[in-house]
Amino acid sequence: AVPEPIPAWPIRGNVNLIIHEYDESFGSTHVVPGSHLSGEIPPKTGLGIERFKALEAPKGSLIFWDGRIWHRSGPNRRDQDRYGLLGCFCNSVFRELSMEENPYLVDRSFSPKSAEVEQIFGWRHGVKV
Repeated sequence: AVPEPIPAWPIRGNVNLIIHEYDESFGSTHVVPGSHLSGEIPPKTGLGIERFKALEAPKGSLIFWDGRIWHRSGPNRRDQDRYGLLGCFCNSVFRELSMEENPYLVDRSFSPKSAEVEQIFGWRHGVKV
């Protein structure tokens, strides 16, 4: 949810910790190589879908990519659940640009135990009234 044109510098870094083998039959992430350089968001019409490539990696791998690259989840064609750990690291200015809410304030069930924990989590960042 970033307005176009997408900046020429990395706005986000994504990482996947591969817990199961990662291949097209198991629903790995699909990417369009080089799309992070286009300055555009993916078309909603599905154009260019043939350009998506499945990421493949053995269990225990870490996959890092520039968050501007067009990506999507692939379909899991196996009769087995697939699990993974995903991370997204973003410049804090983009929380405001993309109108994201502060999840820590939306979900009041979690409360930090100290000011230090509040600072680490960015607890007060992006508060919208």
